[in-house]
Amino acid sequence: MLTKPLFHRHEALYCAQYRELKERSLTADAFLPGTPGTLHRRNGTGYAYCYRVFYPVPGIQAETLVGRADDRAAVAAMGQRMTDAAWAARQVAALRKAGFQVADKRMARLLVELHNLAAFSAGLLVVGELAIQAWLNELGVTPRSGRRAASTITCLQLGAQPAFLDLPIVPRLPFVPVDDGSAIGTGLAGLDTLRVWLGFAGQNVEPTVASRGWMARAATAYDYLLEAPESAAMLAGGHCIPVLLPSAGRLVWHTLFDCASAAATERAAPVRAQVLALAAALIEHDPWALLTAWEKAPATLTEPIRSLRLALVAEAAAHAELCDLLDDCLR
Repeated sequence: MLTKPLFHRHEALYCAQYRELKERSLTADAFLPGTPGTLHRRNGTGYAYCYRVFYPVPGIQAETLVGRADDRAAVAAMGQRMTDAAWAARQVAALRKAGFQVADKRMARLLVELHNLAAFSAGLLVVGELAIQAWLNELGVTPRSGRRAASTITCLQLGAQPAFLDLPIVPRLPFVPVDDGSAIGTGLAGLDTLRVWLGFAGQNVEPTVASRGWMARAATAYDYLLEAPESAAMLAGGHCIPVLLPSAGRLVWHTLFDCASAAATERAAPVRAQVLALAAALIEHDPWALLTAWEKAPATLTEPIRSLRLALVAEAAAHAELCDLLDDCLR
């Protein structure tokens, strides 16, 4: 019986469109949150003022003051930023239709906030499912089976080294405690149900994190996962947001470790399908990346994955090179 390929490669035209969008996003400073918006003029006491009216998240309208209506420089600068934002939103919409992974507008609002605070450039990493899907976009592929759209993800998983806690931006992070204690929420309007899971490398960070007033914890094998991160981008809402990701090889193995821990849950199957698609694409892009990442992985991570060897080899049957690597590494 023929097996389905693990991934579908995007057309070269769309990959070039993604690269142009990403390159332009890397040169941008602060992003405009939400929709590009429109400029409105209002008469005040003695002066007329210009405002940007926009939707930070669906269903909630907001406005920000641009300046006096006769301040041509300020009005023109905002107009150009809105034009650039509208261009980016059109590119993201086209890439979504082409099969690229795009997180929803609520997730975009939080990612934009973190970018504008310079949290990613300061060492905060996107991990978990969104990181997998960002890497799939980077490699120009989408899973053939078990695909799970980025727009369905309601928890943003982040990771950082303990030194991140000492940075001056930490008190300004938009996180608040939640009652269930398993994650933190966001302090941004319209994002009340959005959860954030924040993990740190090392073992002694929990008391320091608790003193910040929000939940986070030391996470298993995060010393390994967060070493040597790479710059990338995340498509979300109408934005292409520069982010920091774990290296693709380490992300594959760490995700399979998580799947081994969650083998009996419904969550594991679609995530595993996505990460195997990423692994297959990565072998074609860099044949040594997965093997090198495996050789550097600690036993606390590798041993649980070995229990998945037969299942993973069967699921990867359409990609002979990946099957061979999994069979060799997981013996």
